[in-house]
Amino acid sequence: MSALPRIVAEHCARWDLVIDGRPMHGYNGLAVPVRRGDEPLVLKVGWPDRSVVEQGEGLRLWGGRGTVLLVDADLDSGALLLERLDSGRSLQDVPLEELLSSGGSCAGSPCPPPAGSVPPGAPPPHSMTGCAAGGTRPGGSSPYACSTSNWCDPGPRPRVLASPDVVERDGSPAEDDRVYVGNAGVDGPLDGGWLLGHFKPPGDVRHSEAVEIKWGLHKPGDERARWVTGENRTALLILISGRFRVELPGRSVLLAERGDYVVWGEGVDHSWLAEDESVVLTVRWPSVPGHRVT
Repeated sequence: MSALPRIVAEHCARWDLVIDGRPMHGYNGLAVPVRRGDEPLVLKVGWPDRSVVEQGEGLRLWGGRGTVLLVDADLDSGALLLERLDSGRSLQDVPLEELLSSGGSCAGSPCPPPAGSVPPGAPPPHSMTGCAAGGTRPGGSSPYACSTSNWCDPGPRPRVLASPDVVERDGSPAEDDRVYVGNAGVDGPLDGGWLLGHFKPPGDVRHSEAVEIKWGLHKPGDERARWVTGENRTALLILISGRFRVELPGRSVLLAERGDYVVWGEGVDHSWLAEDESVVLTVRWPSVPGHRVT
């Protein structure tokens, strides 16, 4: 946290940027409105981990088609320089037909991208940084929208993400903040895999101090950086796909069949290793700060 002012200043100097607005933030990222000459941009600084690398690689790959445009990146320090959308025009004010025809289906670009052009494990364009930012590109009428399916969806979309509201299929806003509809594959990578817990903003229906839930996507060879010690929660880990090994004191548990699971209680140290590409669902309770190390 203390390094943020230095990182922002260094990248403003490096990319010839001038700050021209109040910073905004999410759970683990800072978004600073900046300008380079007359060009409005956003400097996003996040924790320099694998998710930032994947965001940068994905944004570079899709080149602004269905995602916010990546202008520059320093993945080693977790900094992304992004185009800035026009926040003065909400997607909620755009007719649904216009959203679906010009913004929600990769209009004007191959759909899907040519075979072999997407690296294994690359996230779909709608999961990239800024996808749910809403608004329109400056100087253009094409709204900035996202599909909830991988790549492009030629059929009806269940919803279009907008800021600050969610527009349902019939174009009406979803006003009940007690309900959240999402996709774990989309939402998970935005917050290190975590979908629900104490770390979500107060007032968000996904905020909970009773339980926390993670949708874990792991490449072969992924392992925890260090063992968890002094555990003060109970955890349930369920294998969705792949081969996933959980290391516990005095034993090693291999989850190899869909539905295999392991439960450990308070005070049980643990670590883990993905032997193959794996998807695992982790439920822990209660949800308290600590141990969030990849």
